[in-house]
Amino acid sequence: MNVLEYFDQAFEEPETGEAFVEHYNKLFPDHTITLEEAVVSYQTLQAEPELDTDLSCYIYWEDPENWRKRDGSEIEHDGYFNVVGLDDEGEHYSIDLVPWGEWKAMEVTTDTPMPFLDTLSYVYHDLTWMGLPEEQAKKRQEIASMMESINTSETIEVAPGILVSPAVAAQMEKDGDLNELIRGMTFHQVVGKGERVRMFAEEEDEKDT
Repeated sequence: MNVLEYFDQAFEEPETGEAFVEHYNKLFPDHTITLEEAVVSYQTLQAEPELDTDLSCYIYWEDPENWRKRDGSEIEHDGYFNVVGLDDEGEHYSIDLVPWGEWKAMEVTTDTPMPFLDTLSYVYHDLTWMGLPEEQAKKRQEIASMMESINTSETIEVAPGILVSPAVAAQMEKDGDLNELIRGMTFHQVVGKGERVRMFAEEEDEKDT
């Protein structure tokens, strides 16, 4: 099923929508939602014009044993299920900022069998991480400004290897989501593919440093 079909199945009856929200809130107690918010997200996804995509929505277990900071030190983390875009060549892309019209057409796949409500919960969490489409578009513009600032002489290093303009640095102080996204690029490397962020394995990343 694609992303929209997962939502269709979850919200076909009021009871199934309530079951999804209850399950989601158990998985993400720090990011709880109401049924009304979930319905608005679903209706917004339905209304977005569908866009062509070469990605599937892939959920897999992220093993922290493979993680290292750029200085070689270990990252303490228990691991988690990660949601990424997967292309035909097996490459991973961060899709937090991919337009919802592209999301809705993505086929959903997992590395191991996963219950329906678990799958939809992880998809919903990543889809809405940057807000509804209007909020997401603002984040895309902020990231675009940040990337443009890398080639200017006036930059601030907000994390190891991450340079931004003073304006973006100031915005990061006000916006926790933007702060987290940009600092996350410490372990990722941007490539020229729209709003997507190419995710490199540790071994490949170390070769570039």
